[in-house]
Amino acid sequence: MATPSALSLSKYVIQRDLNSILSLSLDFMDESGTVVLVTKGKMLVTRQTIEEPNGNVLVTITHKVLSLMPTYEIHDGDVNGPITVIIKQNFNLGMFLGGRSININDASGQPIAVANGDFMGFQFNITSTDGAQVATVSKAIGPGIMQGITDLMKRKYVLSISDKGKIPTLSILGFLVVLEILATQHHGSSGGGGR
Repeated sequence: MATPSALSLSKYVIQRDLNSILSLSLDFMDESGTVVLVTKGKMLVTRQTIEEPNGNVLVTITHKVLSLMPTYEIHDGDVNGPITVIIKQNFNLGMFLGGRSININDASGQPIAVANGDFMGFQFNITSTDGAQVATVSKAIGPGIMQGITDLMKRKYVLSISDKGKIPTLSILGFLVVLEILATQHHGSSGGGGR
């Protein structure tokens, strides 16, 4: 299990190096820049993990292949662990322009939250089914020209959790990993180009 401080944060800075579309390696940092969690996995393999820096696997994310819309399952621990959350992209016409609606469902498939916004621009809100805002994601561009250029070479954004009682933190972090997978697939299918 992760150290309590790694999962008790209200704000995470998430960074992904965009040098390779074949691997997915995210750093989840606290506000001081200390890495508290990481992801591991290859984009061509339908399995990603969220781990502590020491290698302890907290959750495993798998792609549910036989589904109409992209669907991912988040397992507690390794791939043999129980499914805790299901992430499913909803169909809407705005998805072709970067706007999407993605459901965060419990293990039985019942919606517990929905994420809406500009997923290509990494600016969106997560709202529980009772209408309460759970979290927001926004771009993190540092001050100064050089920091701004560096941030553009890496995908960097901030997750702010406003209601920790609605959805477990690892489920929200797992959702962000799924979002990175979907963004990479969209980027690849659109023939490349910048963000």
